[in-house]
Amino acid sequence: MPGRSHWMCLLLSLLSFGPCAVAADQPSRQELSKLGKSATAFVEVKTPGLIGSGTAFCIHPSGLFVTNDHVINLPRGGGNISLVLHAGEKDQRLLQATVVRQSKEPDLALLRVTGSEKLPSLALGTVDDLAELAELVAFGFPFGNQLALTKGEYPSISVNSGSVTALRRRNGELQIVQVDVTLNPGNSGGPVLDRNGKVVGVVVAGVRGSGVNFVIPVNLVARFLAKPELHFTPPALTAGTIHQPVLFQARADQLVPSQEPLSVDLILRAGAEPERKHKMALVNGVYQVSVSPIPKPDSPPKLRVAARYSASSITGNVADRTFTLDSKPYKLSDVRRLQGQPKVQVTFRDGRTLEGTLADLEDVPMSLGKQEVQISLARAVEVSIEPPAAIAAISCTIVVTQGTKEIARQAQTLAISPR
Repeated sequence: MPGRSHWMCLLLSLLSFGPCAVAADQPSRQELSKLGKSATAFVEVKTPGLIGSGTAFCIHPSGLFVTNDHVINLPRGGGNISLVLHAGEKDQRLLQATVVRQSKEPDLALLRVTGSEKLPSLALGTVDDLAELAELVAFGFPFGNQLALTKGEYPSISVNSGSVTALRRRNGELQIVQVDVTLNPGNSGGPVLDRNGKVVGVVVAGVRGSGVNFVIPVNLVARFLAKPELHFTPPALTAGTIHQPVLFQARADQLVPSQEPLSVDLILRAGAEPERKHKMALVNGVYQVSVSPIPKPDSPPKLRVAARYSASSITGNVADRTFTLDSKPYKLSDVRRLQGQPKVQVTFRDGRTLEGTLADLEDVPMSLGKQEVQISLARAVEVSIEPPAAIAAISCTIVVTQGTKEIARQAQTLAISPR
């Protein structure tokens, strides 16, 4: 009997303490409710002739709130956005908010309130362990002011629990979470927490009366918040300085501070040339790098030359060279046209016209694609010479990455002034 009693005690001990050890890592349901309520706000949007409402929640103590874009869909004439913390309670606070960022897809908006510090906030979680039947808790204000006890007052927050009923993915990435949590109009923009008290989604829509509701997963929320605000003022480029180092500067302001640093690259491309990527260094809050907009070519650019003979013609690329006219040296790049035989009339780009005997234009290498041939420009009846096409603009792209993920990109065409 003593042995049996010993094993029974051990079994009771395991049954008693096993579940408690797991639950100790999670907040109680009451603590979870208190956590979500403290950071969730009633949203009131006033526009001329219309008042709308929804839900938002704080994601940074400095006063940044997430909600749905459709909740704060302001007309062109603008409007007023108010956030009410602890709505319907004695310590109710009314804060004015401005829109920082909006996105139609996913349906998200970021708001900022000023004049408040160290506001209660919620931490973003992950969808990695989210599965069907996982328990979730949603916070919000269903039916807006309709549930207020007194007309003209704000309603108290509603807290509802339920579970995941479906996880809908596109190309392997979670796009929407279907839940059976009781949600109604007015819950839009509210936080959805897992049992650890972390945000795993944002209420967005539902089929009224069906018990089918949808949540934007936190992976899309995190991407929306991670994108920094890019500020790039391009340098002035001129034809005379495009081969010299120029300072490029850009700012990448993170809306929500992150422990993981950003990496910023400058990508330049001129015409059909390959892209050139340059890493920008962070100096006093500004990312910068000094590079030549267009690298100086290893050899002089080639001229486009069309030579016509009595029975044939040929067109190709020829390197600039010196020739003589009546023993005086000239550059081929300064010439527009050669005409006539045996005396040759030379028309220069500056408008001058001279006539004389050519020399040093025999056996001129001409490129025809990948092939090269030798031609005589001195024996041609007429030669037309075009300078290399001037590059009028270059493409410039600022790319921001965090870890291994690209989170922002801004492309711009930079014009090159002739002078």
